[in-house]
Amino acid sequence: MRTLYSDLRVELRKVAVQGSPSAHSEGAAVGSHSNHQRDKSLLIGLDVYGTTRVSGGVGQWQIDSTYSFSPISGLIQTHTINSIHPAPHQAAYDALRASLSSMFGFGGPGPGDIQPGEVRAVDGDKE
Repeated sequence: MRTLYSDLRVELRKVAVQGSPSAHSEGAAVGSHSNHQRDKSLLIGLDVYGTTRVSGGVGQWQIDSTYSFSPISGLIQTHTINSIHPAPHQAAYDALRASLSSMFGFGGPGPGDIQPGEVRAVDGDKE
């Protein structure tokens, strides 16, 4: 990220502690019941901002991650990145394409064309 963007900053958007659902099932073993109550995870939502080195445009991403903790040691057991919107490589590609377009004059800006310094989110679900 630091190769493509400068002035990176991170803002905390959301923090939620998630415990495991209560396990009061009749078949649960006595020893596993205490560990089951200690199963915790932490959902973190971040907003990341940066300035593209190529065009000077502003990039913004929303990143959602989940940290799961060991019920025995309390240490982070897994870190899962749930989503990054928009994908950082797509925003960098769009900014590079816009800069090269304006530099070499590949046609004029049409309606909906990306402008130099502008970064847009791409919705990959619309196909």
